[in-house]
Amino acid sequence: MTSLPSKSSRSLLGRWLRCATATALIACGDPSEAARSEGAEAASSAADVAPSASADAGGGVASKVSAEATAAPSATTPGCPSDWPCDGPAPAGAAGDLILVDKSEHRLWLFSGREVIESHSVALGSGGQGQKGYEGDKVTPIGSYQVTHIIPKTRWHTYLALDYPREEDKRRYAELVARGEAPPGTTAGSGIAIHGRRADMPDGAHKLIDWTLGCVALDNAEIDAIAGKIKKGARVVIRA
Repeated sequence: MTSLPSKSSRSLLGRWLRCATATALIACGDPSEAARSEGAEAASSAADVAPSASADAGGGVASKVSAEATAAPSATTPGCPSDWPCDGPAPAGAAGDLILVDKSEHRLWLFSGREVIESHSVALGSGGQGQKGYEGDKVTPIGSYQVTHIIPKTRWHTYLALDYPREEDKRRYAELVARGEAPPGTTAGSGIAIHGRRADMPDGAHKLIDWTLGCVALDNAEIDAIAGKIKKGARVVIRA
């Protein structure tokens, strides 16, 4: 189980990363080039794709971050999330059937039934807390979804596509439009996923800021491990 970095370290390195990657940042969450390329691949896939075991080559930002910031997270027994049915750690080799993401805690749990297989800190959409409303708000949605495709070797390493937007998301967006609270020409959004980091962002340090356009981001080894323990159709719950 990985720990969320301290607020002070998140603030200091977060400011540096934000400046260093501002012009290069291309993340998921909207029907931009990113969503078109990855979303189209996901939509056309007819079967699960085995996760990639290779790691993206770090560069740019990665070469400038200290060894302390990029040190590999320690592996500890995963704990149960608060206010969630849980019977403790799962046995070795258990298959996952549920991913729980808690936005306020910046943490993800992989479950097998009521038992926790593993847990990791995450980076989220840069739009902040709350519910996603429309394309471009950069907010990670809250709700219950399913993994629709498992895609290896994308620009964000392994990519678990989710079935956002669902009907409730579309209804929420329509209500925003009716109240004049959604920008003209937008949609409810698309391309929401759980994935690894970008090739130019180091493992660990990329979690010091919320940098995606609405997705959930893990270290590459973490997303590979999760992809190897779930199947298409696995449930994903994202809560506030």
